Amino acid sequence: MFPTCRDKPMFEKETDAALVSETEYRLLVAEFDLLWNRATTMQEQSRMESLIKLIDAFENGLRQN
Repeated sequence: MFPTCRDKPMFEKETDAALVSETEYRLLVAEFDLLWNRATTMQEQSRMESLIKLIDAFENGLRQN
């Protein structure tokens, strides 16, 4: 499955998002898409919010380079 822990965020600090590789980014997007396409629990919705932050951080890092 995806390299995540459902009990806590994959990354503890927002600065850790800069350490996301392209492969991890693609997995994050795939996980988000999977959750987006079905009914979600509150916990899954929270996970989706975390995923968006990580995805945005990665994409913003690409724009800055």
